[in-house]
Amino acid sequence: MTKAHASCLLVAILGACAATELDTSIALRSTAKRRPPPPPLSLPGGAGGALARKQAVLYLQVEVIDQTRDPEMKFSVGALAVAKAELESLMPQMKRFTVYSVFNDGAKRLVRDLSEIGEMDNGAASRLPAADVLLNVTMTLNCEKAKMSGPGKGDHTLDEIRRYRETVVYTLTDRNGRILDDTPEASGTLSHPLRRDVGRLVNLQTGKVEYKGGFDPSDEASQAAIVREMTQALNKALSARLALAIPLTADVTAINSTGTAFSFSKGSRHGVYRGGEVVVWARTGDFDYVIADTVSEPTADRATLKVVRWNTDDPAAARIVHELRNQPDAVKRHQLFGTTKSIPEKEQVVEK
Repeated sequence: MTKAHASCLLVAILGACAATELDTSIALRSTAKRRPPPPPLSLPGGAGGALARKQAVLYLQVEVIDQTRDPEMKFSVGALAVAKAELESLMPQMKRFTVYSVFNDGAKRLVRDLSEIGEMDNGAASRLPAADVLLNVTMTLNCEKAKMSGPGKGDHTLDEIRRYRETVVYTLTDRNGRILDDTPEASGTLSHPLRRDVGRLVNLQTGKVEYKGGFDPSDEASQAAIVREMTQALNKALSARLALAIPLTADVTAINSTGTAFSFSKGSRHGVYRGGEVVVWARTGDFDYVIADTVSEPTADRATLKVVRWNTDDPAAARIVHELRNQPDAVKRHQLFGTTKSIPEKEQVVEK
């Protein structure tokens, strides 16, 4: 092979490699461009209903069941009471509902905050507000022993793993006991597991037992701490479900001069959360149009809704969007509302 032929062959190989790299690069760019479009913006169920426009009255009934099989690992009566009281205390933190707790004897108590429970006996039932919704909750607790190691050297050491689980089965119904079928979040099951390592140090001479880390699985205080931690986690998940099942709707009163944020007439005192999703929509005649998806920044009584995405997919909505972004005074010519759609995982209620 001559030098000329070798040079031509080398040029051809390099050209083929470059073409292959170019084809690969184009293919990768082409694949990246084929991302699925975002789902269309939608209005939460019940957004235009009367219940969404009011501070809903919720009657809460909680039953707690210990499903632990081993009698030696069952929860104490006090720990079971903590599970019930913790959920009853946490539920009003949503601020979306006025919560009344219903007891087995028929008495009802207004749950005001984390530490105060006002009692209302049967004789005061006629003065209670009618329930908008009923929340029935069955909480089951379970504890299992995962493993145990044998004795060690010196002090007799027994180590085991306790696996705890709390499960909540709930149904949300109207005042007549009918499940709210228009939303899948009206009923369901939530579960939260927890693990604790148990270490016992037994003095062979005195027989005295000490627990590593201070966690004694038979101690009521230790059990109560476990139950409280699981209930707090489940309450967050349950609150998010309820926020979807019964959203809050209020007036949108203004849009800023740059067309990037709305003013909302409700705040954290009414159940609006920092970082929560709020859908802004317009009612024109008999039709409702989703205008934008926003994120809320609340104070106690009002909120700023920062626009994340405008609805330009629907032609009718797009015309309203164009008008609002270019003429802030156009808010006065439209019936604009905001409806909460989700609660962020880490709730941050602002009280100012």
